[in-house]
Amino acid sequence: MAENVFHRSLLAISSVSLIGSCETRFMEAMVGKPKVTKQMQIGKVMHEKLAAPLPKITIEEVIEKIKSGGTGGVRELPVTDKINRLIGRIDQLELMGRNAKGVNNALIIDDKYPKFKFNEMPLYYKLQLSAYAVAIKNSEVFGSICDIVGLRLISREPGSHVITGTFDVEGEELAQCKSNVAEAANEAWQLYDRKREPEHRRFDVGKGEWVRCYCSLGKAGLGWS
Repeated sequence: MAENVFHRSLLAISSVSLIGSCETRFMEAMVGKPKVTKQMQIGKVMHEKLAAPLPKITIEEVIEKIKSGGTGGVRELPVTDKINRLIGRIDQLELMGRNAKGVNNALIIDDKYPKFKFNEMPLYYKLQLSAYAVAIKNSEVFGSICDIVGLRLISREPGSHVITGTFDVEGEELAQCKSNVAEAANEAWQLYDRKREPEHRRFDVGKGEWVRCYCSLGKAGLGWS
């Protein structure tokens, strides 16, 4: 297989999460121009509206807030995982205060504006949020001061922001998801480095298993935002 002429040093978590839909979707994002759907455009505008009323604080102020045991939400937080070589931006980190270890507990929250109502958290979003949690753990900045205790996907109606569904991952399920992120990241790098061809399969980060993809089921794009 041909080598990449322009090689990335980090992969975007949002791109790696596409492995939770199909490996072919991930590679399409890597080699072609990403398709910007109407739902993605709507989601971008809605996220900006959610963040607009919140006070703008620097990364230094965020670190101090976490260290002091502060509570409340921090929007659009950048994170880098040098171990898995991933980078991303968390919609919202909800700080819950210090735990018994003296570390600030936190919840990762992601707002989505899907075309169709979710019945459960889609695998690609579960992988995305799990990768954020691992990025926090592996972060040189946040790893020693923040402990992710839950993931929350909030499904909203465009325009009104009305919540149509809330899906949580915590406890043993969260621990299992986090333990499987490294495998997803490794597979993403294998594909990106052209060490193998993409297959029509998707990764279930909760079980650490490969399952049939949306493409083979004829449901590509359902609920995509």
